[in-house]
Amino acid sequence: MRNVKKTLLIVSVALIAGGAVLAGGSWAAAGFDFAKLSTHVNKLDRQVKTLEAESTAPHKAIHVESEFGNVKLVPADGDAIELVYWTNANRTADVKDENGVLTLSFKETESIGSIEINLMDKGQDDTTVVRVPKSFTGDISVSNDFASTTATDLEGISSCTLVSSSGEVWASDVSAKTLDATSNDGVVMLNNVAADTLRAQSDNGEVGVIGCSSKDASATSGNGKVTVKESTFDQASVRADNGTIALAHLACAKLVVAADNGTITGRELDVADGEYTSNNGMITLGYVGSSSAYVIDASSANGTVTAPASNLGATRIVRALSDNGIITIEFEEDTQ
Repeated sequence: MRNVKKTLLIVSVALIAGGAVLAGGSWAAAGFDFAKLSTHVNKLDRQVKTLEAESTAPHKAIHVESEFGNVKLVPADGDAIELVYWTNANRTADVKDENGVLTLSFKETESIGSIEINLMDKGQDDTTVVRVPKSFTGDISVSNDFASTTATDLEGISSCTLVSSSGEVWASDVSAKTLDATSNDGVVMLNNVAADTLRAQSDNGEVGVIGCSSKDASATSGNGKVTVKESTFDQASVRADNGTIALAHLACAKLVVAADNGTITGRELDVADGEYTSNNGMITLGYVGSSSAYVIDASSANGTVTAPASNLGATRIVRALSDNGIITIEFEEDTQ
């Protein structure tokens, strides 16, 4: 019982301290004058806008910049771009539609010396929704400061750039010539994406590329796991500075994989030219086919190497290098 009371006391003190910090910041902004400190309750209002049909007023680009709330790109039912967004006294929207370029800018202002509370009806959220018609084939870019960015069921896009400073980035069932998904601090996930050039990157977060196809692909995480599976690439690079790399059901002509501090695992790999390096971590690879089709070059400065004999006359290549880690390479047909 004493431990329970002590835990409750610690939690209560932490909550009070957190509230004091927030209130103290507003009080300081008010010049430490209680008379100037106020609380504003602002109801968010839903705004809906439908643009002119693409058949009569086509667009070549859609650009979205948001300082608050999630941003979602989804298909439109008709032939016009549709917008749903939220505004109030301290959340503003600037919608410009000029020369075939639609620019949406959502900003949030802070009132000096006050605490702002945004309210909305039950069951609603403040996600900005951009509905894109199938006839649109231009460029799309989204830059989001503090929330997630999502694109689903979009086809035939020229370029799709999805960026979040502190939030997740998701893209699923999207086809584009170029797709670039980036988060500074958040998960980046691509599922069933087809693009000539594909980029998935997070400075601090997990990266996943699943069921994708591309001529030139890359998946990179500064601090987080990288997963690439059930995908087909002409060439691809996969990198994790501090995190594991997991590969599975992957077909690729040229593949370069590197981990500074983490293991590399691969299974059911169909890679004509594969290079795998780890500074500090094991490398475990499972290939389809027979080892007789491969030149195998595997070495570890501080670790054992288990791999079939190399066929120096083969046209396919496997290179695996580790400074500190065990290397294991197996082939499906060799174990049958």
